[in-house]
Amino acid sequence: MRAAPVTDAEPAPGPSTRPRLIAPHYLALAGATQIILDRLLPVALFIHLPWSQLGWLPITTGAGIQIAAYRGFRRQRTPVMPGRRSTALVTGGVYRFTRNPMYLGMVLILVGGVIIGGSLGPATVPPLFAWIVQRQLVEPEEKALDARFGADYHAYRARVRRWI
Repeated sequence: MRAAPVTDAEPAPGPSTRPRLIAPHYLALAGATQIILDRLLPVALFIHLPWSQLGWLPITTGAGIQIAAYRGFRRQRTPVMPGRRSTALVTGGVYRFTRNPMYLGMVLILVGGVIIGGSLGPATVPPLFAWIVQRQLVEPEEKALDARFGADYHAYRARVRRWI
């Protein structure tokens, strides 16, 4: 049974449900870390021009996935902002393939940055980013969705993988 709809502005209950840092903050920090590692500790240059320009492919793919996910939230009229109570369980569009397309898009953007930079040092950032985001954002969001949507969310989790 679904809970009664709430407004977009209504925050989720409890002080600990709203993250201090939201996903774009983590992405910005990860991107800055990649740039610093690429410039200061390049380790080994393994992708050279013009091949490094292929990094734009995962960047544009990741951005496209994020836009599609955002549009799915808007179509269902459920808040995108972390810490806001979901009013609908979005399971269509890109959410048919991954439960976390926005975060997956961010990982792809970081992978593209590794390819463009071409050095090995920044390659450590995307998996570390995915692990941190999973622990800090995904797991708490999953608990909130489980509490909010119960059996519907359980069925969705059984059909669709967390990442890919």
